[in-house]
Amino acid sequence: MEVITEEMVGEKVKDYLDTMGKVFPNYNANAEDKNHVINTGTNILMAKFTSNFSYVGGFGKTILENDLTGAFNKADYINVNFIRFYVMLVQNVSFS
Repeated sequence: MEVITEEMVGEKVKDYLDTMGKVFPNYNANAEDKNHVINTGTNILMAKFTSNFSYVGGFGKTILENDLTGAFNKADYINVNFIRFYVMLVQNVSFS
């Protein structure tokens, strides 16, 4: 079984944002905001792939639990615009 590292996951998140991000309203966000999205997505996927929920806080947990209301309630000013991205990321990105 392949060991999944944060660097590997981060690259997948960055690639997915570069590929699919254009459908999101704030895709043209500044570099700092995009890094925030990549870091959040990396943490969410690390929690998913490792079943270690210490990677995520309340927002990431709501994404993994498919809790839309909770996700909007816990999202910061950047993540609120990328909830769809995180849901798509969790459903479509894998290591296989």
